[in-house]
Amino acid sequence: MIPANKTVEYQLDGVERVSWALYHIIICISSYVGDSLILCASYQKDAFRLNKFIVTIVQHIAVSDLAYTTCSVLPGAISLLTNSWVLGDVLCYVRVYLGFLTYPLGLGLIAVLTTSKLAILKFPLRSAGMTEKRARLICRLVLIPALIFPVSFLVVDRDAVGFDYKTYVCDYFFSENDIWHKMGVRRINIILTLLVPNLVIMATTIPTLMYLAAARKSAKRVRGSVPWQGALTVALTAIVCWASTLPFIVLFIISQVVEVDPYFVRIAKFALMINIMSNFYIYALTIKSFRRFLLSKILSMELPASLKDSRATLSHISAAAARKSAKRVRGSVPWQGAFTVALTAIVSCVSNFPTIILTVSKYHNPYFARSSKFIMNINIMANFFIYTLTVKSFRNFLRTKFLSIQRRFTKSSTEKTSRSGS
Repeated sequence: MIPANKTVEYQLDGVERVSWALYHIIICISSYVGDSLILCASYQKDAFRLNKFIVTIVQHIAVSDLAYTTCSVLPGAISLLTNSWVLGDVLCYVRVYLGFLTYPLGLGLIAVLTTSKLAILKFPLRSAGMTEKRARLICRLVLIPALIFPVSFLVVDRDAVGFDYKTYVCDYFFSENDIWHKMGVRRINIILTLLVPNLVIMATTIPTLMYLAAARKSAKRVRGSVPWQGALTVALTAIVCWASTLPFIVLFIISQVVEVDPYFVRIAKFALMINIMSNFYIYALTIKSFRRFLLSKILSMELPASLKDSRATLSHISAAAARKSAKRVRGSVPWQGAFTVALTAIVSCVSNFPTIILTVSKYHNPYFARSSKFIMNINIMANFFIYTLTVKSFRNFLRTKFLSIQRRFTKSSTEKTSRSGS
């Protein structure tokens, strides 16, 4: 086992360490509460009105997220609070081997999720054969490539494990053995466990969105509707997966050429955790039946006597809203405004996050300071594209203005041609 003083120069100070500890605690709470609710809802009859194959994949993703939170995020929070590894050598080995198993497993399951959704949309008649039993079999097959890193550790050097102050968890020290670099074993492992699943996710999500956009145009002609919920869930899951793993992939590619600052290593590895906690919020945002399940659980909770009247009022309001919705003509849910606000908030958080980290910490790298200020400018230009993408009336306005300009230009060119001809 590698001694902890090998990376002691990367030890964090009090303010930055507590800030990252709070980040880990938020990830833990979101994962434990959210993934537990997802598992409970998946066994209810009407909580997930999706294909049984997809629901089974969702269950396995929730289990892998809970396992990663337990073996990696929670020990990281404890280490940040205590400023050392206090969980013992056995749990240090468990953290390394299970951590390198569960995260690639989750990525592989998300790749299966996006691929299965595309298959259901492209071949709806064959979706009857996508059963729970087949989904469990595929999940077991996904476990095979996820075992690449743990098996490689056992073969190359099983004891190159130790506490790393860069990430404040026990990690595997690839630099202790030249086989990882000379034979390219580490590079091959990362390509198979991180890059390939992300490429599959990208290759299946883009056609899914294109297919649904074409279906929406066809549905408008006959005044029908398109089932956006399942596809939007898969698309947002894929986008968050890309966003959380892309910094680590880029960092690994750069590290093959130049030495990377340890601060960027820490940020890239901590960004991977966003993928763990996001599923609950994505399902709550995009799946109506799951929101109803959560609301029913909230209304059925045993509250103190002083809050019972509030619960009764809330249930009456919900029932009245349901009756009003039932009386209306069948229409569509006004997602546009909420989706616009959600995208604006996401872009704002992403663009301002590096600056917030730079302000909280005492780390002052000129390159990072310059990059964070440049990233802040994304928030300035993003609103126009967000409104164009999500607000239909704004798109109609732009189309009208463009057509009027085009007519004026055509009219002026025609007049000039007629004058020159006369």
